[in-house]
Amino acid sequence: MSQVGQVLPHAPKDADGIWINPVAEALNAKDAGEIRSGFTTKLMNLRGVHGFSAGEEERKIASGFRKTAEGLEKRSYSRFATAMRELAQYYERDAEREAQRNPYGE
Repeated sequence: MSQVGQVLPHAPKDADGIWINPVAEALNAKDAGEIRSGFTTKLMNLRGVHGFSAGEEERKIASGFRKTAEGLEKRSYSRFATAMRELAQYYERDAEREAQRNPYGE
């Protein structure tokens, strides 16, 4: 089920940037924890290689995921929205770590 979730980030989005209803419904299902986990893992992996930004890039990513979570919540996809908020929190914590890190190792 995790592998199914890893395919779903490639599904089309609607005009608001939210995944189309069949995808959102599948990710919101009560028993879809493994699918949501695969989905969020793939979203993280889609970022690819990145450089040091003192947390700025991570904050932008987190903001985007929070906006998506708000849109999902408005459409009553609460489980899916929670997964997106958790992903945003991950990036916010990562931004804080990056802001504290010295890229030169001194």
